[in-house]
Amino acid sequence: MAVICLVGVGLRFYRLDHLALEHFDEGVYAANLYADLDDYRYPQRHLYAPPLFPLLCELAIGLGGTPDSAIWVNLLFGSLMVPLVWFVSRDSFGTVAGIVAATLCATSDYHIFFSRSALTDVSLGFWLLLAVWLAGRGMRSGCGLTLGAAAIAAALAWWTKYNGWLALAIPLGGWGLLAMVSVVQQTGSVRARLAGIDREGLLRWVQYAVVAALL
Repeated sequence: MAVICLVGVGLRFYRLDHLALEHFDEGVYAANLYADLDDYRYPQRHLYAPPLFPLLCELAIGLGGTPDSAIWVNLLFGSLMVPLVWFVSRDSFGTVAGIVAATLCATSDYHIFFSRSALTDVSLGFWLLLAVWLAGRGMRSGCGLTLGAAAIAAALAWWTKYNGWLALAIPLGGWGLLAMVSVVQQTGSVRARLAGIDREGLLRWVQYAVVAALL
């Protein structure tokens, strides 16, 4: 697994001298330090993205000293995505699935390309996967710490990109699908079928969603 992670990092960090901000939105996210006439904030920036990703770009530029340093945010999250995919897949489907999924992530040309940009997609994907995985575990176990961690990850996804609210919708959709399967498998009266639905899981999702929304 260490070799797969190193391959993923190498493919994302290859020829750093070829990296540059090329997309208009990248310029928006990286413009905080240079918008001195607008209180160091790109005009109407909230129409492009929530504040978390531009803030991380600003910190990266402060450390790197050039606008292109904003790309380091996704280089970091893109590299961390490989072990996260491995861990989540292994936990859900076993060791072989974890290795295969991590390999696909490490060598995905789309993921590599976006990891070498200053767009929000890679960072969103990281927080989204983490939130959905933790939410599923928390809804099954009822562990408050797991649900709390899931809510924090979901909030970070939402603060990275506006469609980060999908971190709430996906676990709910999974619960609904399992509830439908449970009803189909049940025999007897309608009341008995409805009693077989995992109501505790739904209540735990509500707790997770409320905390994430508040954050």
